[in-house]
Parts: sequence; structure tokens; C-alpha cells
Amino acid sequence: MSDSSEERASEAKEAKLVSIPEMPDLLEAAGLKRVGPARIRQLAAEPGFPAPAYERGRLRLWDWAQALEFFSSRVVRQGERTDLKRDQEDETDDPAGGGSE
Repeated sequence: MSDSSEERASEAKEAKLVSIPEMPDLLEAAGLKRVGPARIRQLAAEPGFPAPAYERGRLRLWDWAQALEFFSSRVVRQGERTDLKRDQEDETDDPAGGGSE
């Protein structure tokens, strides 16, 4: 018997580390919408994305369980124009459109 229960338990405890290029295929395999590497890089720069579990030079690796949790709970607003929404909010804040004279 080459696999003892202790060895299997220690393997289960180890985090699966993944890089950004691996994430799209893993997301698809998990049944989630595929997100491209460029978009994942953008998301990784935002505050809500999990921190890398390992970083050395330009190499960054994430714990797959944390990344999967992030993508599972992420609210997608595909096609929403936030730039137009900002302009509409500005108009409602100052309906006269003038200065404060």
C-alpha cells in the first residue's frame, strides 16, 4: 500500500496553487463562465480579489479555493455602462446646471 491515509490527508490540506493563465480552463471545468487571462489580471488588481499565496519576481500564484470562491460569488454586470450612469448622476445632483452664485 503506497498511499496511507495520512499522506492523502496531507495532500488534501495542501493548497492548489494556480497562475492566471491556468484559471480560465479551471473556471470552465468548475462549471463557471470562462474569464480570459487579461480580465483576470484586471480583477487581480482590484481590492476584492484574493491576495497571491506565493509571489516571487513576476510569478504570482493563487490558492485555487480562494480564487474559485471569488469567481463564484462575483456579481457580473455584463454590458453595463458605468460611464453613462455617472453622467446621469451628475445631472440629477445639479439640475440647474449652473454654478453656485
